[in-house]
Amino acid sequence: MHQIMKRINYLLGTILLPFLFSACESLDTEPTDRIIDSYFWKTETDAIMAVNGIYRTIPGTDYMYLDCATDLAWNELSWGKAHLLGNGSQDAELWTWTSDKWKTAYESIQRVNYFMENIDRIESISPELKNRLCAEARFIRAMTYSDIMFLWGDVPLVTTTLDLKTGEMERTPKDQVFNYVITELKDIIQYLPEKYDAANIGRVTKGAARAMLMRAYLRENKYAEVKAVAKEIMDMGLYSLYPSYEKLFKYAGENCSEIIFDKQYIATTYSNDLSKMFSPRSCFGDGSVVPLKSLVDSYEMSNGKAITDPSSGYDPYNPYEGRDPRLKATILTPGAIMPNGSIFNPLPNQEPIGTDAVDNGNTSTSRTGFNFLKYVNPEDLAESNSNCHNNIILIRYAEVLLSYAEAKIETNDIDQSVYDAINAIRKRAGMPEYTAGKSQSELREIVRQERKVEFPLEGIRYFDIRRWKIAEDVLPGQTYGITYVDDKGNLATIKTEVRKFNPDRDYLWPVPLRELNVNKKLTQNPLY
Repeated sequence: MHQIMKRINYLLGTILLPFLFSACESLDTEPTDRIIDSYFWKTETDAIMAVNGIYRTIPGTDYMYLDCATDLAWNELSWGKAHLLGNGSQDAELWTWTSDKWKTAYESIQRVNYFMENIDRIESISPELKNRLCAEARFIRAMTYSDIMFLWGDVPLVTTTLDLKTGEMERTPKDQVFNYVITELKDIIQYLPEKYDAANIGRVTKGAARAMLMRAYLRENKYAEVKAVAKEIMDMGLYSLYPSYEKLFKYAGENCSEIIFDKQYIATTYSNDLSKMFSPRSCFGDGSVVPLKSLVDSYEMSNGKAITDPSSGYDPYNPYEGRDPRLKATILTPGAIMPNGSIFNPLPNQEPIGTDAVDNGNTSTSRTGFNFLKYVNPEDLAESNSNCHNNIILIRYAEVLLSYAEAKIETNDIDQSVYDAINAIRKRAGMPEYTAGKSQSELREIVRQERKVEFPLEGIRYFDIRRWKIAEDVLPGQTYGITYVDDKGNLATIKTEVRKFNPDRDYLWPVPLRELNVNKKLTQNPLY
């Protein structure tokens, strides 16, 4: 698919922003590997280039890796990004993904702060463009703070550029950071358009700012505010559910009416490795992020009953048939057709051992016997499969609907609109709709179930199980892969890793030791 005008021009954003660099005054020649600060900040194009560079700091696959620290997925390689975080072995001393996330978050914040301090140097920029670009940058900074305050709790609130050699900051109380995020997101809405032309699709809109505001409120369980903001988004009339859940995450669904904000990619110029992350070995994948049985078992039967219900019709010898269609759209299960047209056979008791078999001794094979299909496009299947250009969805309208429903339920403001929101999601999925008359507790479990099976690989489950304070219930213990018929004709289930979760410690991430060493004003989170 030829895609030129549909994404932000990230090529302009590939500059290493001069924000963190300065030319060496002792040299007579000017460096050619960077933009000299004194030559920049002259034109509107400079401002656009600078903001495009900030867009590139938005996490993409990182949100997907967060699912590996939930009951949905496993980063099975011991050196993988979220492996230690998933099994509860993270600490402050190791240079792990948590350390890298702190570093990249503050690099993004530093870029925004520098932009805000220098935009006024461009005298020729129109007030409208200046306000809009500032709003886009402030959105990314607010989004970053919303993430890291949830991950670490109190974090340094930095709104001006720091001297990287001498700048030290204490941790700011979380409630102050939260108030800052809310204030910023509320203020920038006025400067953002509702939508862009084809050349600028992917930039922050009013809807994106409102949706991020809704999400920030939701992470703190401020349900009255969630309800109000979600309703504002619904009343905008700009967004609707894409007809096909399966195609939503393929190239066919890009920039559709459901997408509120995403991270945009261009093949060769600015690509990702989604196909490599998720595809089975026979499709040139490495099986680094794989589904767990606990996710697979969460999908109801097509009649709307849980597989644990004796009347559901679930057959443990034919476990993947007659299920919620989102299962087959999300997960590659034994016997299913792979994106390359072959049959997926990960069973460990076959002779000879197959390419995708769990026990073939290759680290590129899924050790659960499941692989993800979500975000895998057949046209990306190649040995050099790190050149995918599928946009990664960060916020979509389905999240607005389910957040609205949850907020109405938790404030005990239950009416038909709650059922309408939930049923819109289920109808699109091909699942039975709910009728009125459910209790508050029943509806609470319904909306939590829908969020679990609707949003795998979107990073939402990580925040949900922690704000609901159920992480200690769903995370610890043995994790599992496929159930299969062994050579004796009995059902056997693959065991994967044993996880632990300490609720007195693991709701927050460790402040990286290297940050504590260079910033003596920082303090560590409890029990690290």
